[in-house]
Amino acid sequence: MTHTCPFHQSAEMNPALMPLDWLLGVWESDEPGEGSFPSIPPFRYNETLHFSHVGQPVINFMFNAFNAENKKPMHRECGFIRMQPGTNRVAFIIAQNSGLVEVEEGLLTGQQLTLHTHALARTSFAKEPHVQQISRVFQLRPDVLSPQMLEGLRKTCSGIKITLEDIGHVNSEKLPNFQLRWLLITWLILIIMGAHRGSLSQ
Repeated sequence: MTHTCPFHQSAEMNPALMPLDWLLGVWESDEPGEGSFPSIPPFRYNETLHFSHVGQPVINFMFNAFNAENKKPMHRECGFIRMQPGTNRVAFIIAQNSGLVEVEEGLLTGQQLTLHTHALARTSFAKEPHVQQISRVFQLRPDVLSPQMLEGLRKTCSGIKITLEDIGHVNSEKLPNFQLRWLLITWLILIIMGAHRGSLSQ
């Protein structure tokens, strides 16, 4: 895996987000993941995950997937992460390049974050089948980041697997200067693609 330059985080992290400081950094796949869907041939891809902040009570994130063979961009997501003050409730506000926007909410237990769909909306001309529900689990472990994505496409189930490594992690309280840390986070995404042909899901 090729290391990139670590990003610089000059702002002090908002205290409300300290329970999520283990997410911060740039994560890159150390080898291509593999995916398959009924409508397209099997494919291999690499992915980069960015988590950062500017001192506000939100974490900014961007997920970028690229074709492993031709390096062309594939799926992309960006948005914000918020925590309800005084609780372990977390919300992801997400926009995808497929035309889907969503809010996911869930609970933080130690260093495991579990999220489920709270609201979905999409462009009126989004391709079918339409996503009906998304669930994610982020779990911190030592040394490797192993995300999985499973998609149910009507009655056909497809899977994606990839391994990611952290190339930059900043903890504003525990690390006075930038340090590289190799961590493991398990990222499980379960996407249920419903057969419903309606336009928007509330």
